[in-house]
Amino acid sequence: MVKESFNIPLDQSLTDLMAEKFGIIEHRAQINMHPTALTGVPAKALGVAAGTPSL
Repeated sequence: MVKESFNIPLDQSLTDLMAEKFGIIEHRAQINMHPTALTGVPAKALGVAAGTPSL
């Protein structure tokens, strides 16, 4: 099952994905975001300069 989960496209809501593929129903969620500067690899993957602000 773990190997299969690496081939799931992430072009939809993660909540919907967990419900459809794994039967996990989320009843409450909390998201914490913290501003940070992108470093080399993530910045390059997004096509922006290192040091670009992000969440």
